[in-house]
Amino acid sequence: MIFGPGRGSDTRTGFCDELPADTIRSGRLRDVYAYWLDLRQSLGHLPGRQHIDPLALRLHLPFLWMVDAVPAERGMRYRYRLIGTEIVAARGGDDTGKFVDEVNRELAGRQDVSARFALVLLNGRAHWRLGPPLWVNIIGDRAPYIENIYMPLAGEDGAPGIVLAVNAYFDHSLREIALYGMRRETP
Repeated sequence: MIFGPGRGSDTRTGFCDELPADTIRSGRLRDVYAYWLDLRQSLGHLPGRQHIDPLALRLHLPFLWMVDAVPAERGMRYRYRLIGTEIVAARGGDDTGKFVDEVNRELAGRQDVSARFALVLLNGRAHWRLGPPLWVNIIGDRAPYIENIYMPLAGEDGAPGIVLAVNAYFDHSLREIALYGMRRETP
């Protein structure tokens, strides 16, 4: 486990396949990661968006989001393809179709955010993080910690080009909390 980018030294991060088995706190994250891993193994290659069955993930859809890698003049930019309803509520709006760097102005010039997307896509491996939020949310002090996993998906050309992510929210005691009417899942 690596202490990595984030606000404060209490951020923990690493590739999922290198983490100790009990590192991922949220049952939701463990479920979605297991689903992605099983899909990858059964296909024999990186799954694409078309392989994801929304019914299989129906309980977790409000906490899922997807980002497309889009070639730009200076490297890649990342555009929100899908944002679950719980994340929309936590962020205070739906930014689907917008670029991450244009809607998260507090991240301007911060390479750690785009670097994590690039790391996942370059390596074709899922990446875990637990720490303070990197960008603004309206839930403020209610959820000072976010745990998430970024999982690569193949783009139309078969190469990694989409990041599927799932979030869980935690209080100061690192207990998973409910947001906006969703029941808390026990980790």
